[in-house]
Amino acid sequence: MRKVGFCLVALFGLCFALLADVVNIADGGRVVGKIIRETEDDVTILTVKGVILRIPKERIESIERGSPEEIYKKRLAEIPEDDVDSLYQLALWCRDVGLKKQAEQLFKKIIKISPDHREARWALGYILRDGKWISEEQWRKEQGFVKYKGEWVRKEDVEKIKAGYVKYQGEWVSKEDYEKLRRGLRKLNGKWVTEDEYWKAKGYVKYKGKWVSEKWLQKRKQAEKKKKRRPKFSKGRGGRAGTYTQKIEIHGKEREFVVNAPKWAAAGRPGPLLILLHGTNSRPQYMLYHFNPVVRGQAIIAAPWALGGKWLVGAPESKYDDEFILKVVEWMKKHYNIMLNRIYLAGHSRGGFYTFRLGVQHGDLFAACGILMGGSSGYTDPSERKAPFYIYIKERDPSVPVESARRAKQELTQNGHEVKYHEVPGGTGTAQDHELNRECCQECWEFLRKHSIK
Repeated sequence: MRKVGFCLVALFGLCFALLADVVNIADGGRVVGKIIRETEDDVTILTVKGVILRIPKERIESIERGSPEEIYKKRLAEIPEDDVDSLYQLALWCRDVGLKKQAEQLFKKIIKISPDHREARWALGYILRDGKWISEEQWRKEQGFVKYKGEWVRKEDVEKIKAGYVKYQGEWVSKEDYEKLRRGLRKLNGKWVTEDEYWKAKGYVKYKGKWVSEKWLQKRKQAEKKKKRRPKFSKGRGGRAGTYTQKIEIHGKEREFVVNAPKWAAAGRPGPLLILLHGTNSRPQYMLYHFNPVVRGQAIIAAPWALGGKWLVGAPESKYDDEFILKVVEWMKKHYNIMLNRIYLAGHSRGGFYTFRLGVQHGDLFAACGILMGGSSGYTDPSERKAPFYIYIKERDPSVPVESARRAKQELTQNGHEVKYHEVPGGTGTAQDHELNRECCQECWEFLRKHSIK
């Protein structure tokens, strides 16, 4: 039987170029292959990857018989030259069925007809900056990157790579030194010594298995004393159940945030607090729409509004955004019984970049942080406690370069933060790659709720 199955796969594999069919699924997606059996109830298709699938007819929207190339030519001939919407749908179809060259040709045709067609531009790798479309190549060159062996690298790094250097904790080192560093050796006054010898010579002491400075250890001990006296719950009262908009005043200006509180929270039961920061020109409701189904009433949520749709730069009063976020936390603590060791922060897009900043600077307040389609905003003024971070990005996100998320991971890891990093390879390069989805929100919440300030 196995030999027969193998022969069938091999036989049909030779015929795919000429005898392929396209099955369009009702709830989205397409299957390309050769229909080998069809009944009143279902269709059996041998896919281009050699997998045999049986698809119920109730799930099938339509069947297009013939090879994808033949169907493409027929569809294209039926579309008027200036029908951008139909051309775009055909381009997406081509990409789904593996006709990448034809899809690219259609996207290029679309932007000739409609130069500001965002989805087509994104599909071709263009980036919108200051109101102008620039190619990925142009953008990378402006950022100081050059192509080296098929990959984009910083111009100043090329000579190092050619000379055989490798990066270790952000620094370029020779391969010989890299191997020694991997074995735990350190360079001190031109000589290689053990890690213990190195840190002792620097005046460090060992604390719970790690080398720390005397100054840091003193601060740590003081913090531990304060922690023993710190209350576990805010014991706030007066907050109501449901979803509503709350206003507070910051330097004479009213600022708003949306509260989503379960019934148990209004009854005074203690629970975690989740602060959600929206992206540029987005809104709190967008964050609640995606997070409510995964949080499922396990936390009280507060989602602040950014002035002018942008954190820190949306309006002159945006310079008080840090104070605004901290006052939102204080208001929630005053009106609900918040678990003080389980206050979380998560942000999307620009809100993700802002989450990086707040999480680094206020690790003593936020138990854990989530960055969704965002990245590093610069590692400055870190708190003593290093908050754990979850980072999610799609490789072809059209709005946030994947390098920003990678840099965030690198900076956080180098500075002692726990980081869970999820980079989704590939993508469509369209706006959809920048949108929140069930997977990232679920993973983010699962990561957050497992952490608390000890």
